[in-house]
Amino acid sequence: MLLIFLLAYAGLEFFVLAQAASWLGWYTLGLLLLGFLAGLILVRRGGLDALSGRREAPRALFCALAGLLLMTPGFVSDSLGLLLLLPPVQDFIIRRAGDYFLQRTGLSRLVRFMERDAGEKTARPEGGRRKIDETSIIDVYPDKEQP
Repeated sequence: MLLIFLLAYAGLEFFVLAQAASWLGWYTLGLLLLGFLAGLILVRRGGLDALSGRREAPRALFCALAGLLLMTPGFVSDSLGLLLLLPPVQDFIIRRAGDYFLQRTGLSRLVRFMERDAGEKTARPEGGRRKIDETSIIDVYPDKEQP
């Protein structure tokens, strides 16, 4: 199955490259070289961002992966690499990968239990009440001002 997918991908990449070459001529080679250089910059930037902590790890990984796709010769891989740079696409992939991981590990039942249980929990720190919602925990003290 993987072999069929790789052969189909290579065929599609070759077809698109041949069509672009027939329309653009030698400019096609320039575009491929430009894509390679842009990919090289993105791989370097993604790696440095991940190591320095300037960007969260999944975003830096997407930047590096997009760079690798841009370095691969062909316009289909370049298009996929450019798509990976869009934040909505990154969010979608992160969400889907998280759901897949939770399903495969069996942790989805635990997460649902914790989400359900979070709405019912109340703790009383120093006479106050703790409200828990989906996004945050807020300590409520009846006799103190809230910040």
